[in-house]
Amino acid sequence: MIFEVELKKLTQKTVLIMVLLLFICSASSLIVEYNIKKTAAITAALSIREDILIGNYQKARSGFAAIHSEFSFIKYYDSELEKSFKIGEKGSVFSISLYIPLYVDDAKSQKHGYFLFYYSPLGSVLLSLSIWFFTVLIVFKLFSMNKIKLTNAYIRKIEMDKKENLVLITKQVAHDIRSPLSVLNLIIKSMPNNTDEKIEILRSASERINNIVEDILDKSKSVDFMSDTYSLVSKSPIKDIVNRIIKEKKIEYKNFEKIVIEFDDVEVPSVFVNISEKDFNRFFSNVINNAVESFVTQIGRILIRFSCNSKYFIVSVEDNGAGIPQEVLHKIGKQKISFGKSNSKASGNGLGLFHGVRLIESLGGQVIITSKVGLGTKVEILLPIAEK
Repeated sequence: MIFEVELKKLTQKTVLIMVLLLFICSASSLIVEYNIKKTAAITAALSIREDILIGNYQKARSGFAAIHSEFSFIKYYDSELEKSFKIGEKGSVFSISLYIPLYVDDAKSQKHGYFLFYYSPLGSVLLSLSIWFFTVLIVFKLFSMNKIKLTNAYIRKIEMDKKENLVLITKQVAHDIRSPLSVLNLIIKSMPNNTDEKIEILRSASERINNIVEDILDKSKSVDFMSDTYSLVSKSPIKDIVNRIIKEKKIEYKNFEKIVIEFDDVEVPSVFVNISEKDFNRFFSNVINNAVESFVTQIGRILIRFSCNSKYFIVSVEDNGAGIPQEVLHKIGKQKISFGKSNSKASGNGLGLFHGVRLIESLGGQVIITSKVGLGTKVEILLPIAEK
């Protein structure tokens, strides 16, 4: 509403300026032309004054012929003899007339007669319109610039309001999650401290949820809530991290009986990489989620492999899902774009993969995505091996 009011004010102000400019241009042009014509008429009248005073109208008419081009019609009326003569034809009703009296003496004590000079203001009107038109172009340019500034300011205001609302909602959600999470943490701590795999996975999942909540609250305090900020980077055993997430995902998707998550645990050396474990957990979990969501019929196979070379430890996730078209593939991970999730309740907006790619690249790594429609997608995460 405020934007519409401000835009309306700007438009009204611009229209008013244009109208005033038209009036000023027209009035100035008419006044200037009137004074020029009046000076010419007085000069012409004085040049033939002697001929008219002695009654030599023929010579007077010849004298007027020189300036006839400036006036459409010239008439002289002799008050004493009640005689007159004219040159040209009287113009349209829009013609302007100049009344120039002729006196017998220089003291202007006795009037002999008067002249009427007619001219058309069309030339000055066209000139004023031309000047006004070019002035309007400048005004319209300024109006457009101000409109853009006003629009941008309005968009920034909306974005700031959205961001503030998002921060408030995020804080509220994070605090709401904390309460049941605290109960869950107490129950987990009260469980026997044994090596039961499911309990360990539950502890790990609970810890990840807690980290996510803490991270959300930390980010909500920053100036730029939506910026790419990552948790503390440290040397981490990447194989252990990935193994924990795979175990969680197998339990998460246990009810999807026709979706198989396989882990090809080949003999690859255990290495450390410099990474934020909390951020990587979210990213890798999102990659597996995307693979599951690519199965339109909820039937498919996900294969996770390790490999490494002298520089990188490589984690690959390969599925035989719907695949991604080439025109969309080059945007994945570079723009906030999502594909192939329209039928999923968990359909996202592409932010998880987008920020994940930015995370890996910030650590000097790479994310390579290859895909073919109808055959599936492969995501390779290349993580630089930490120096010993």
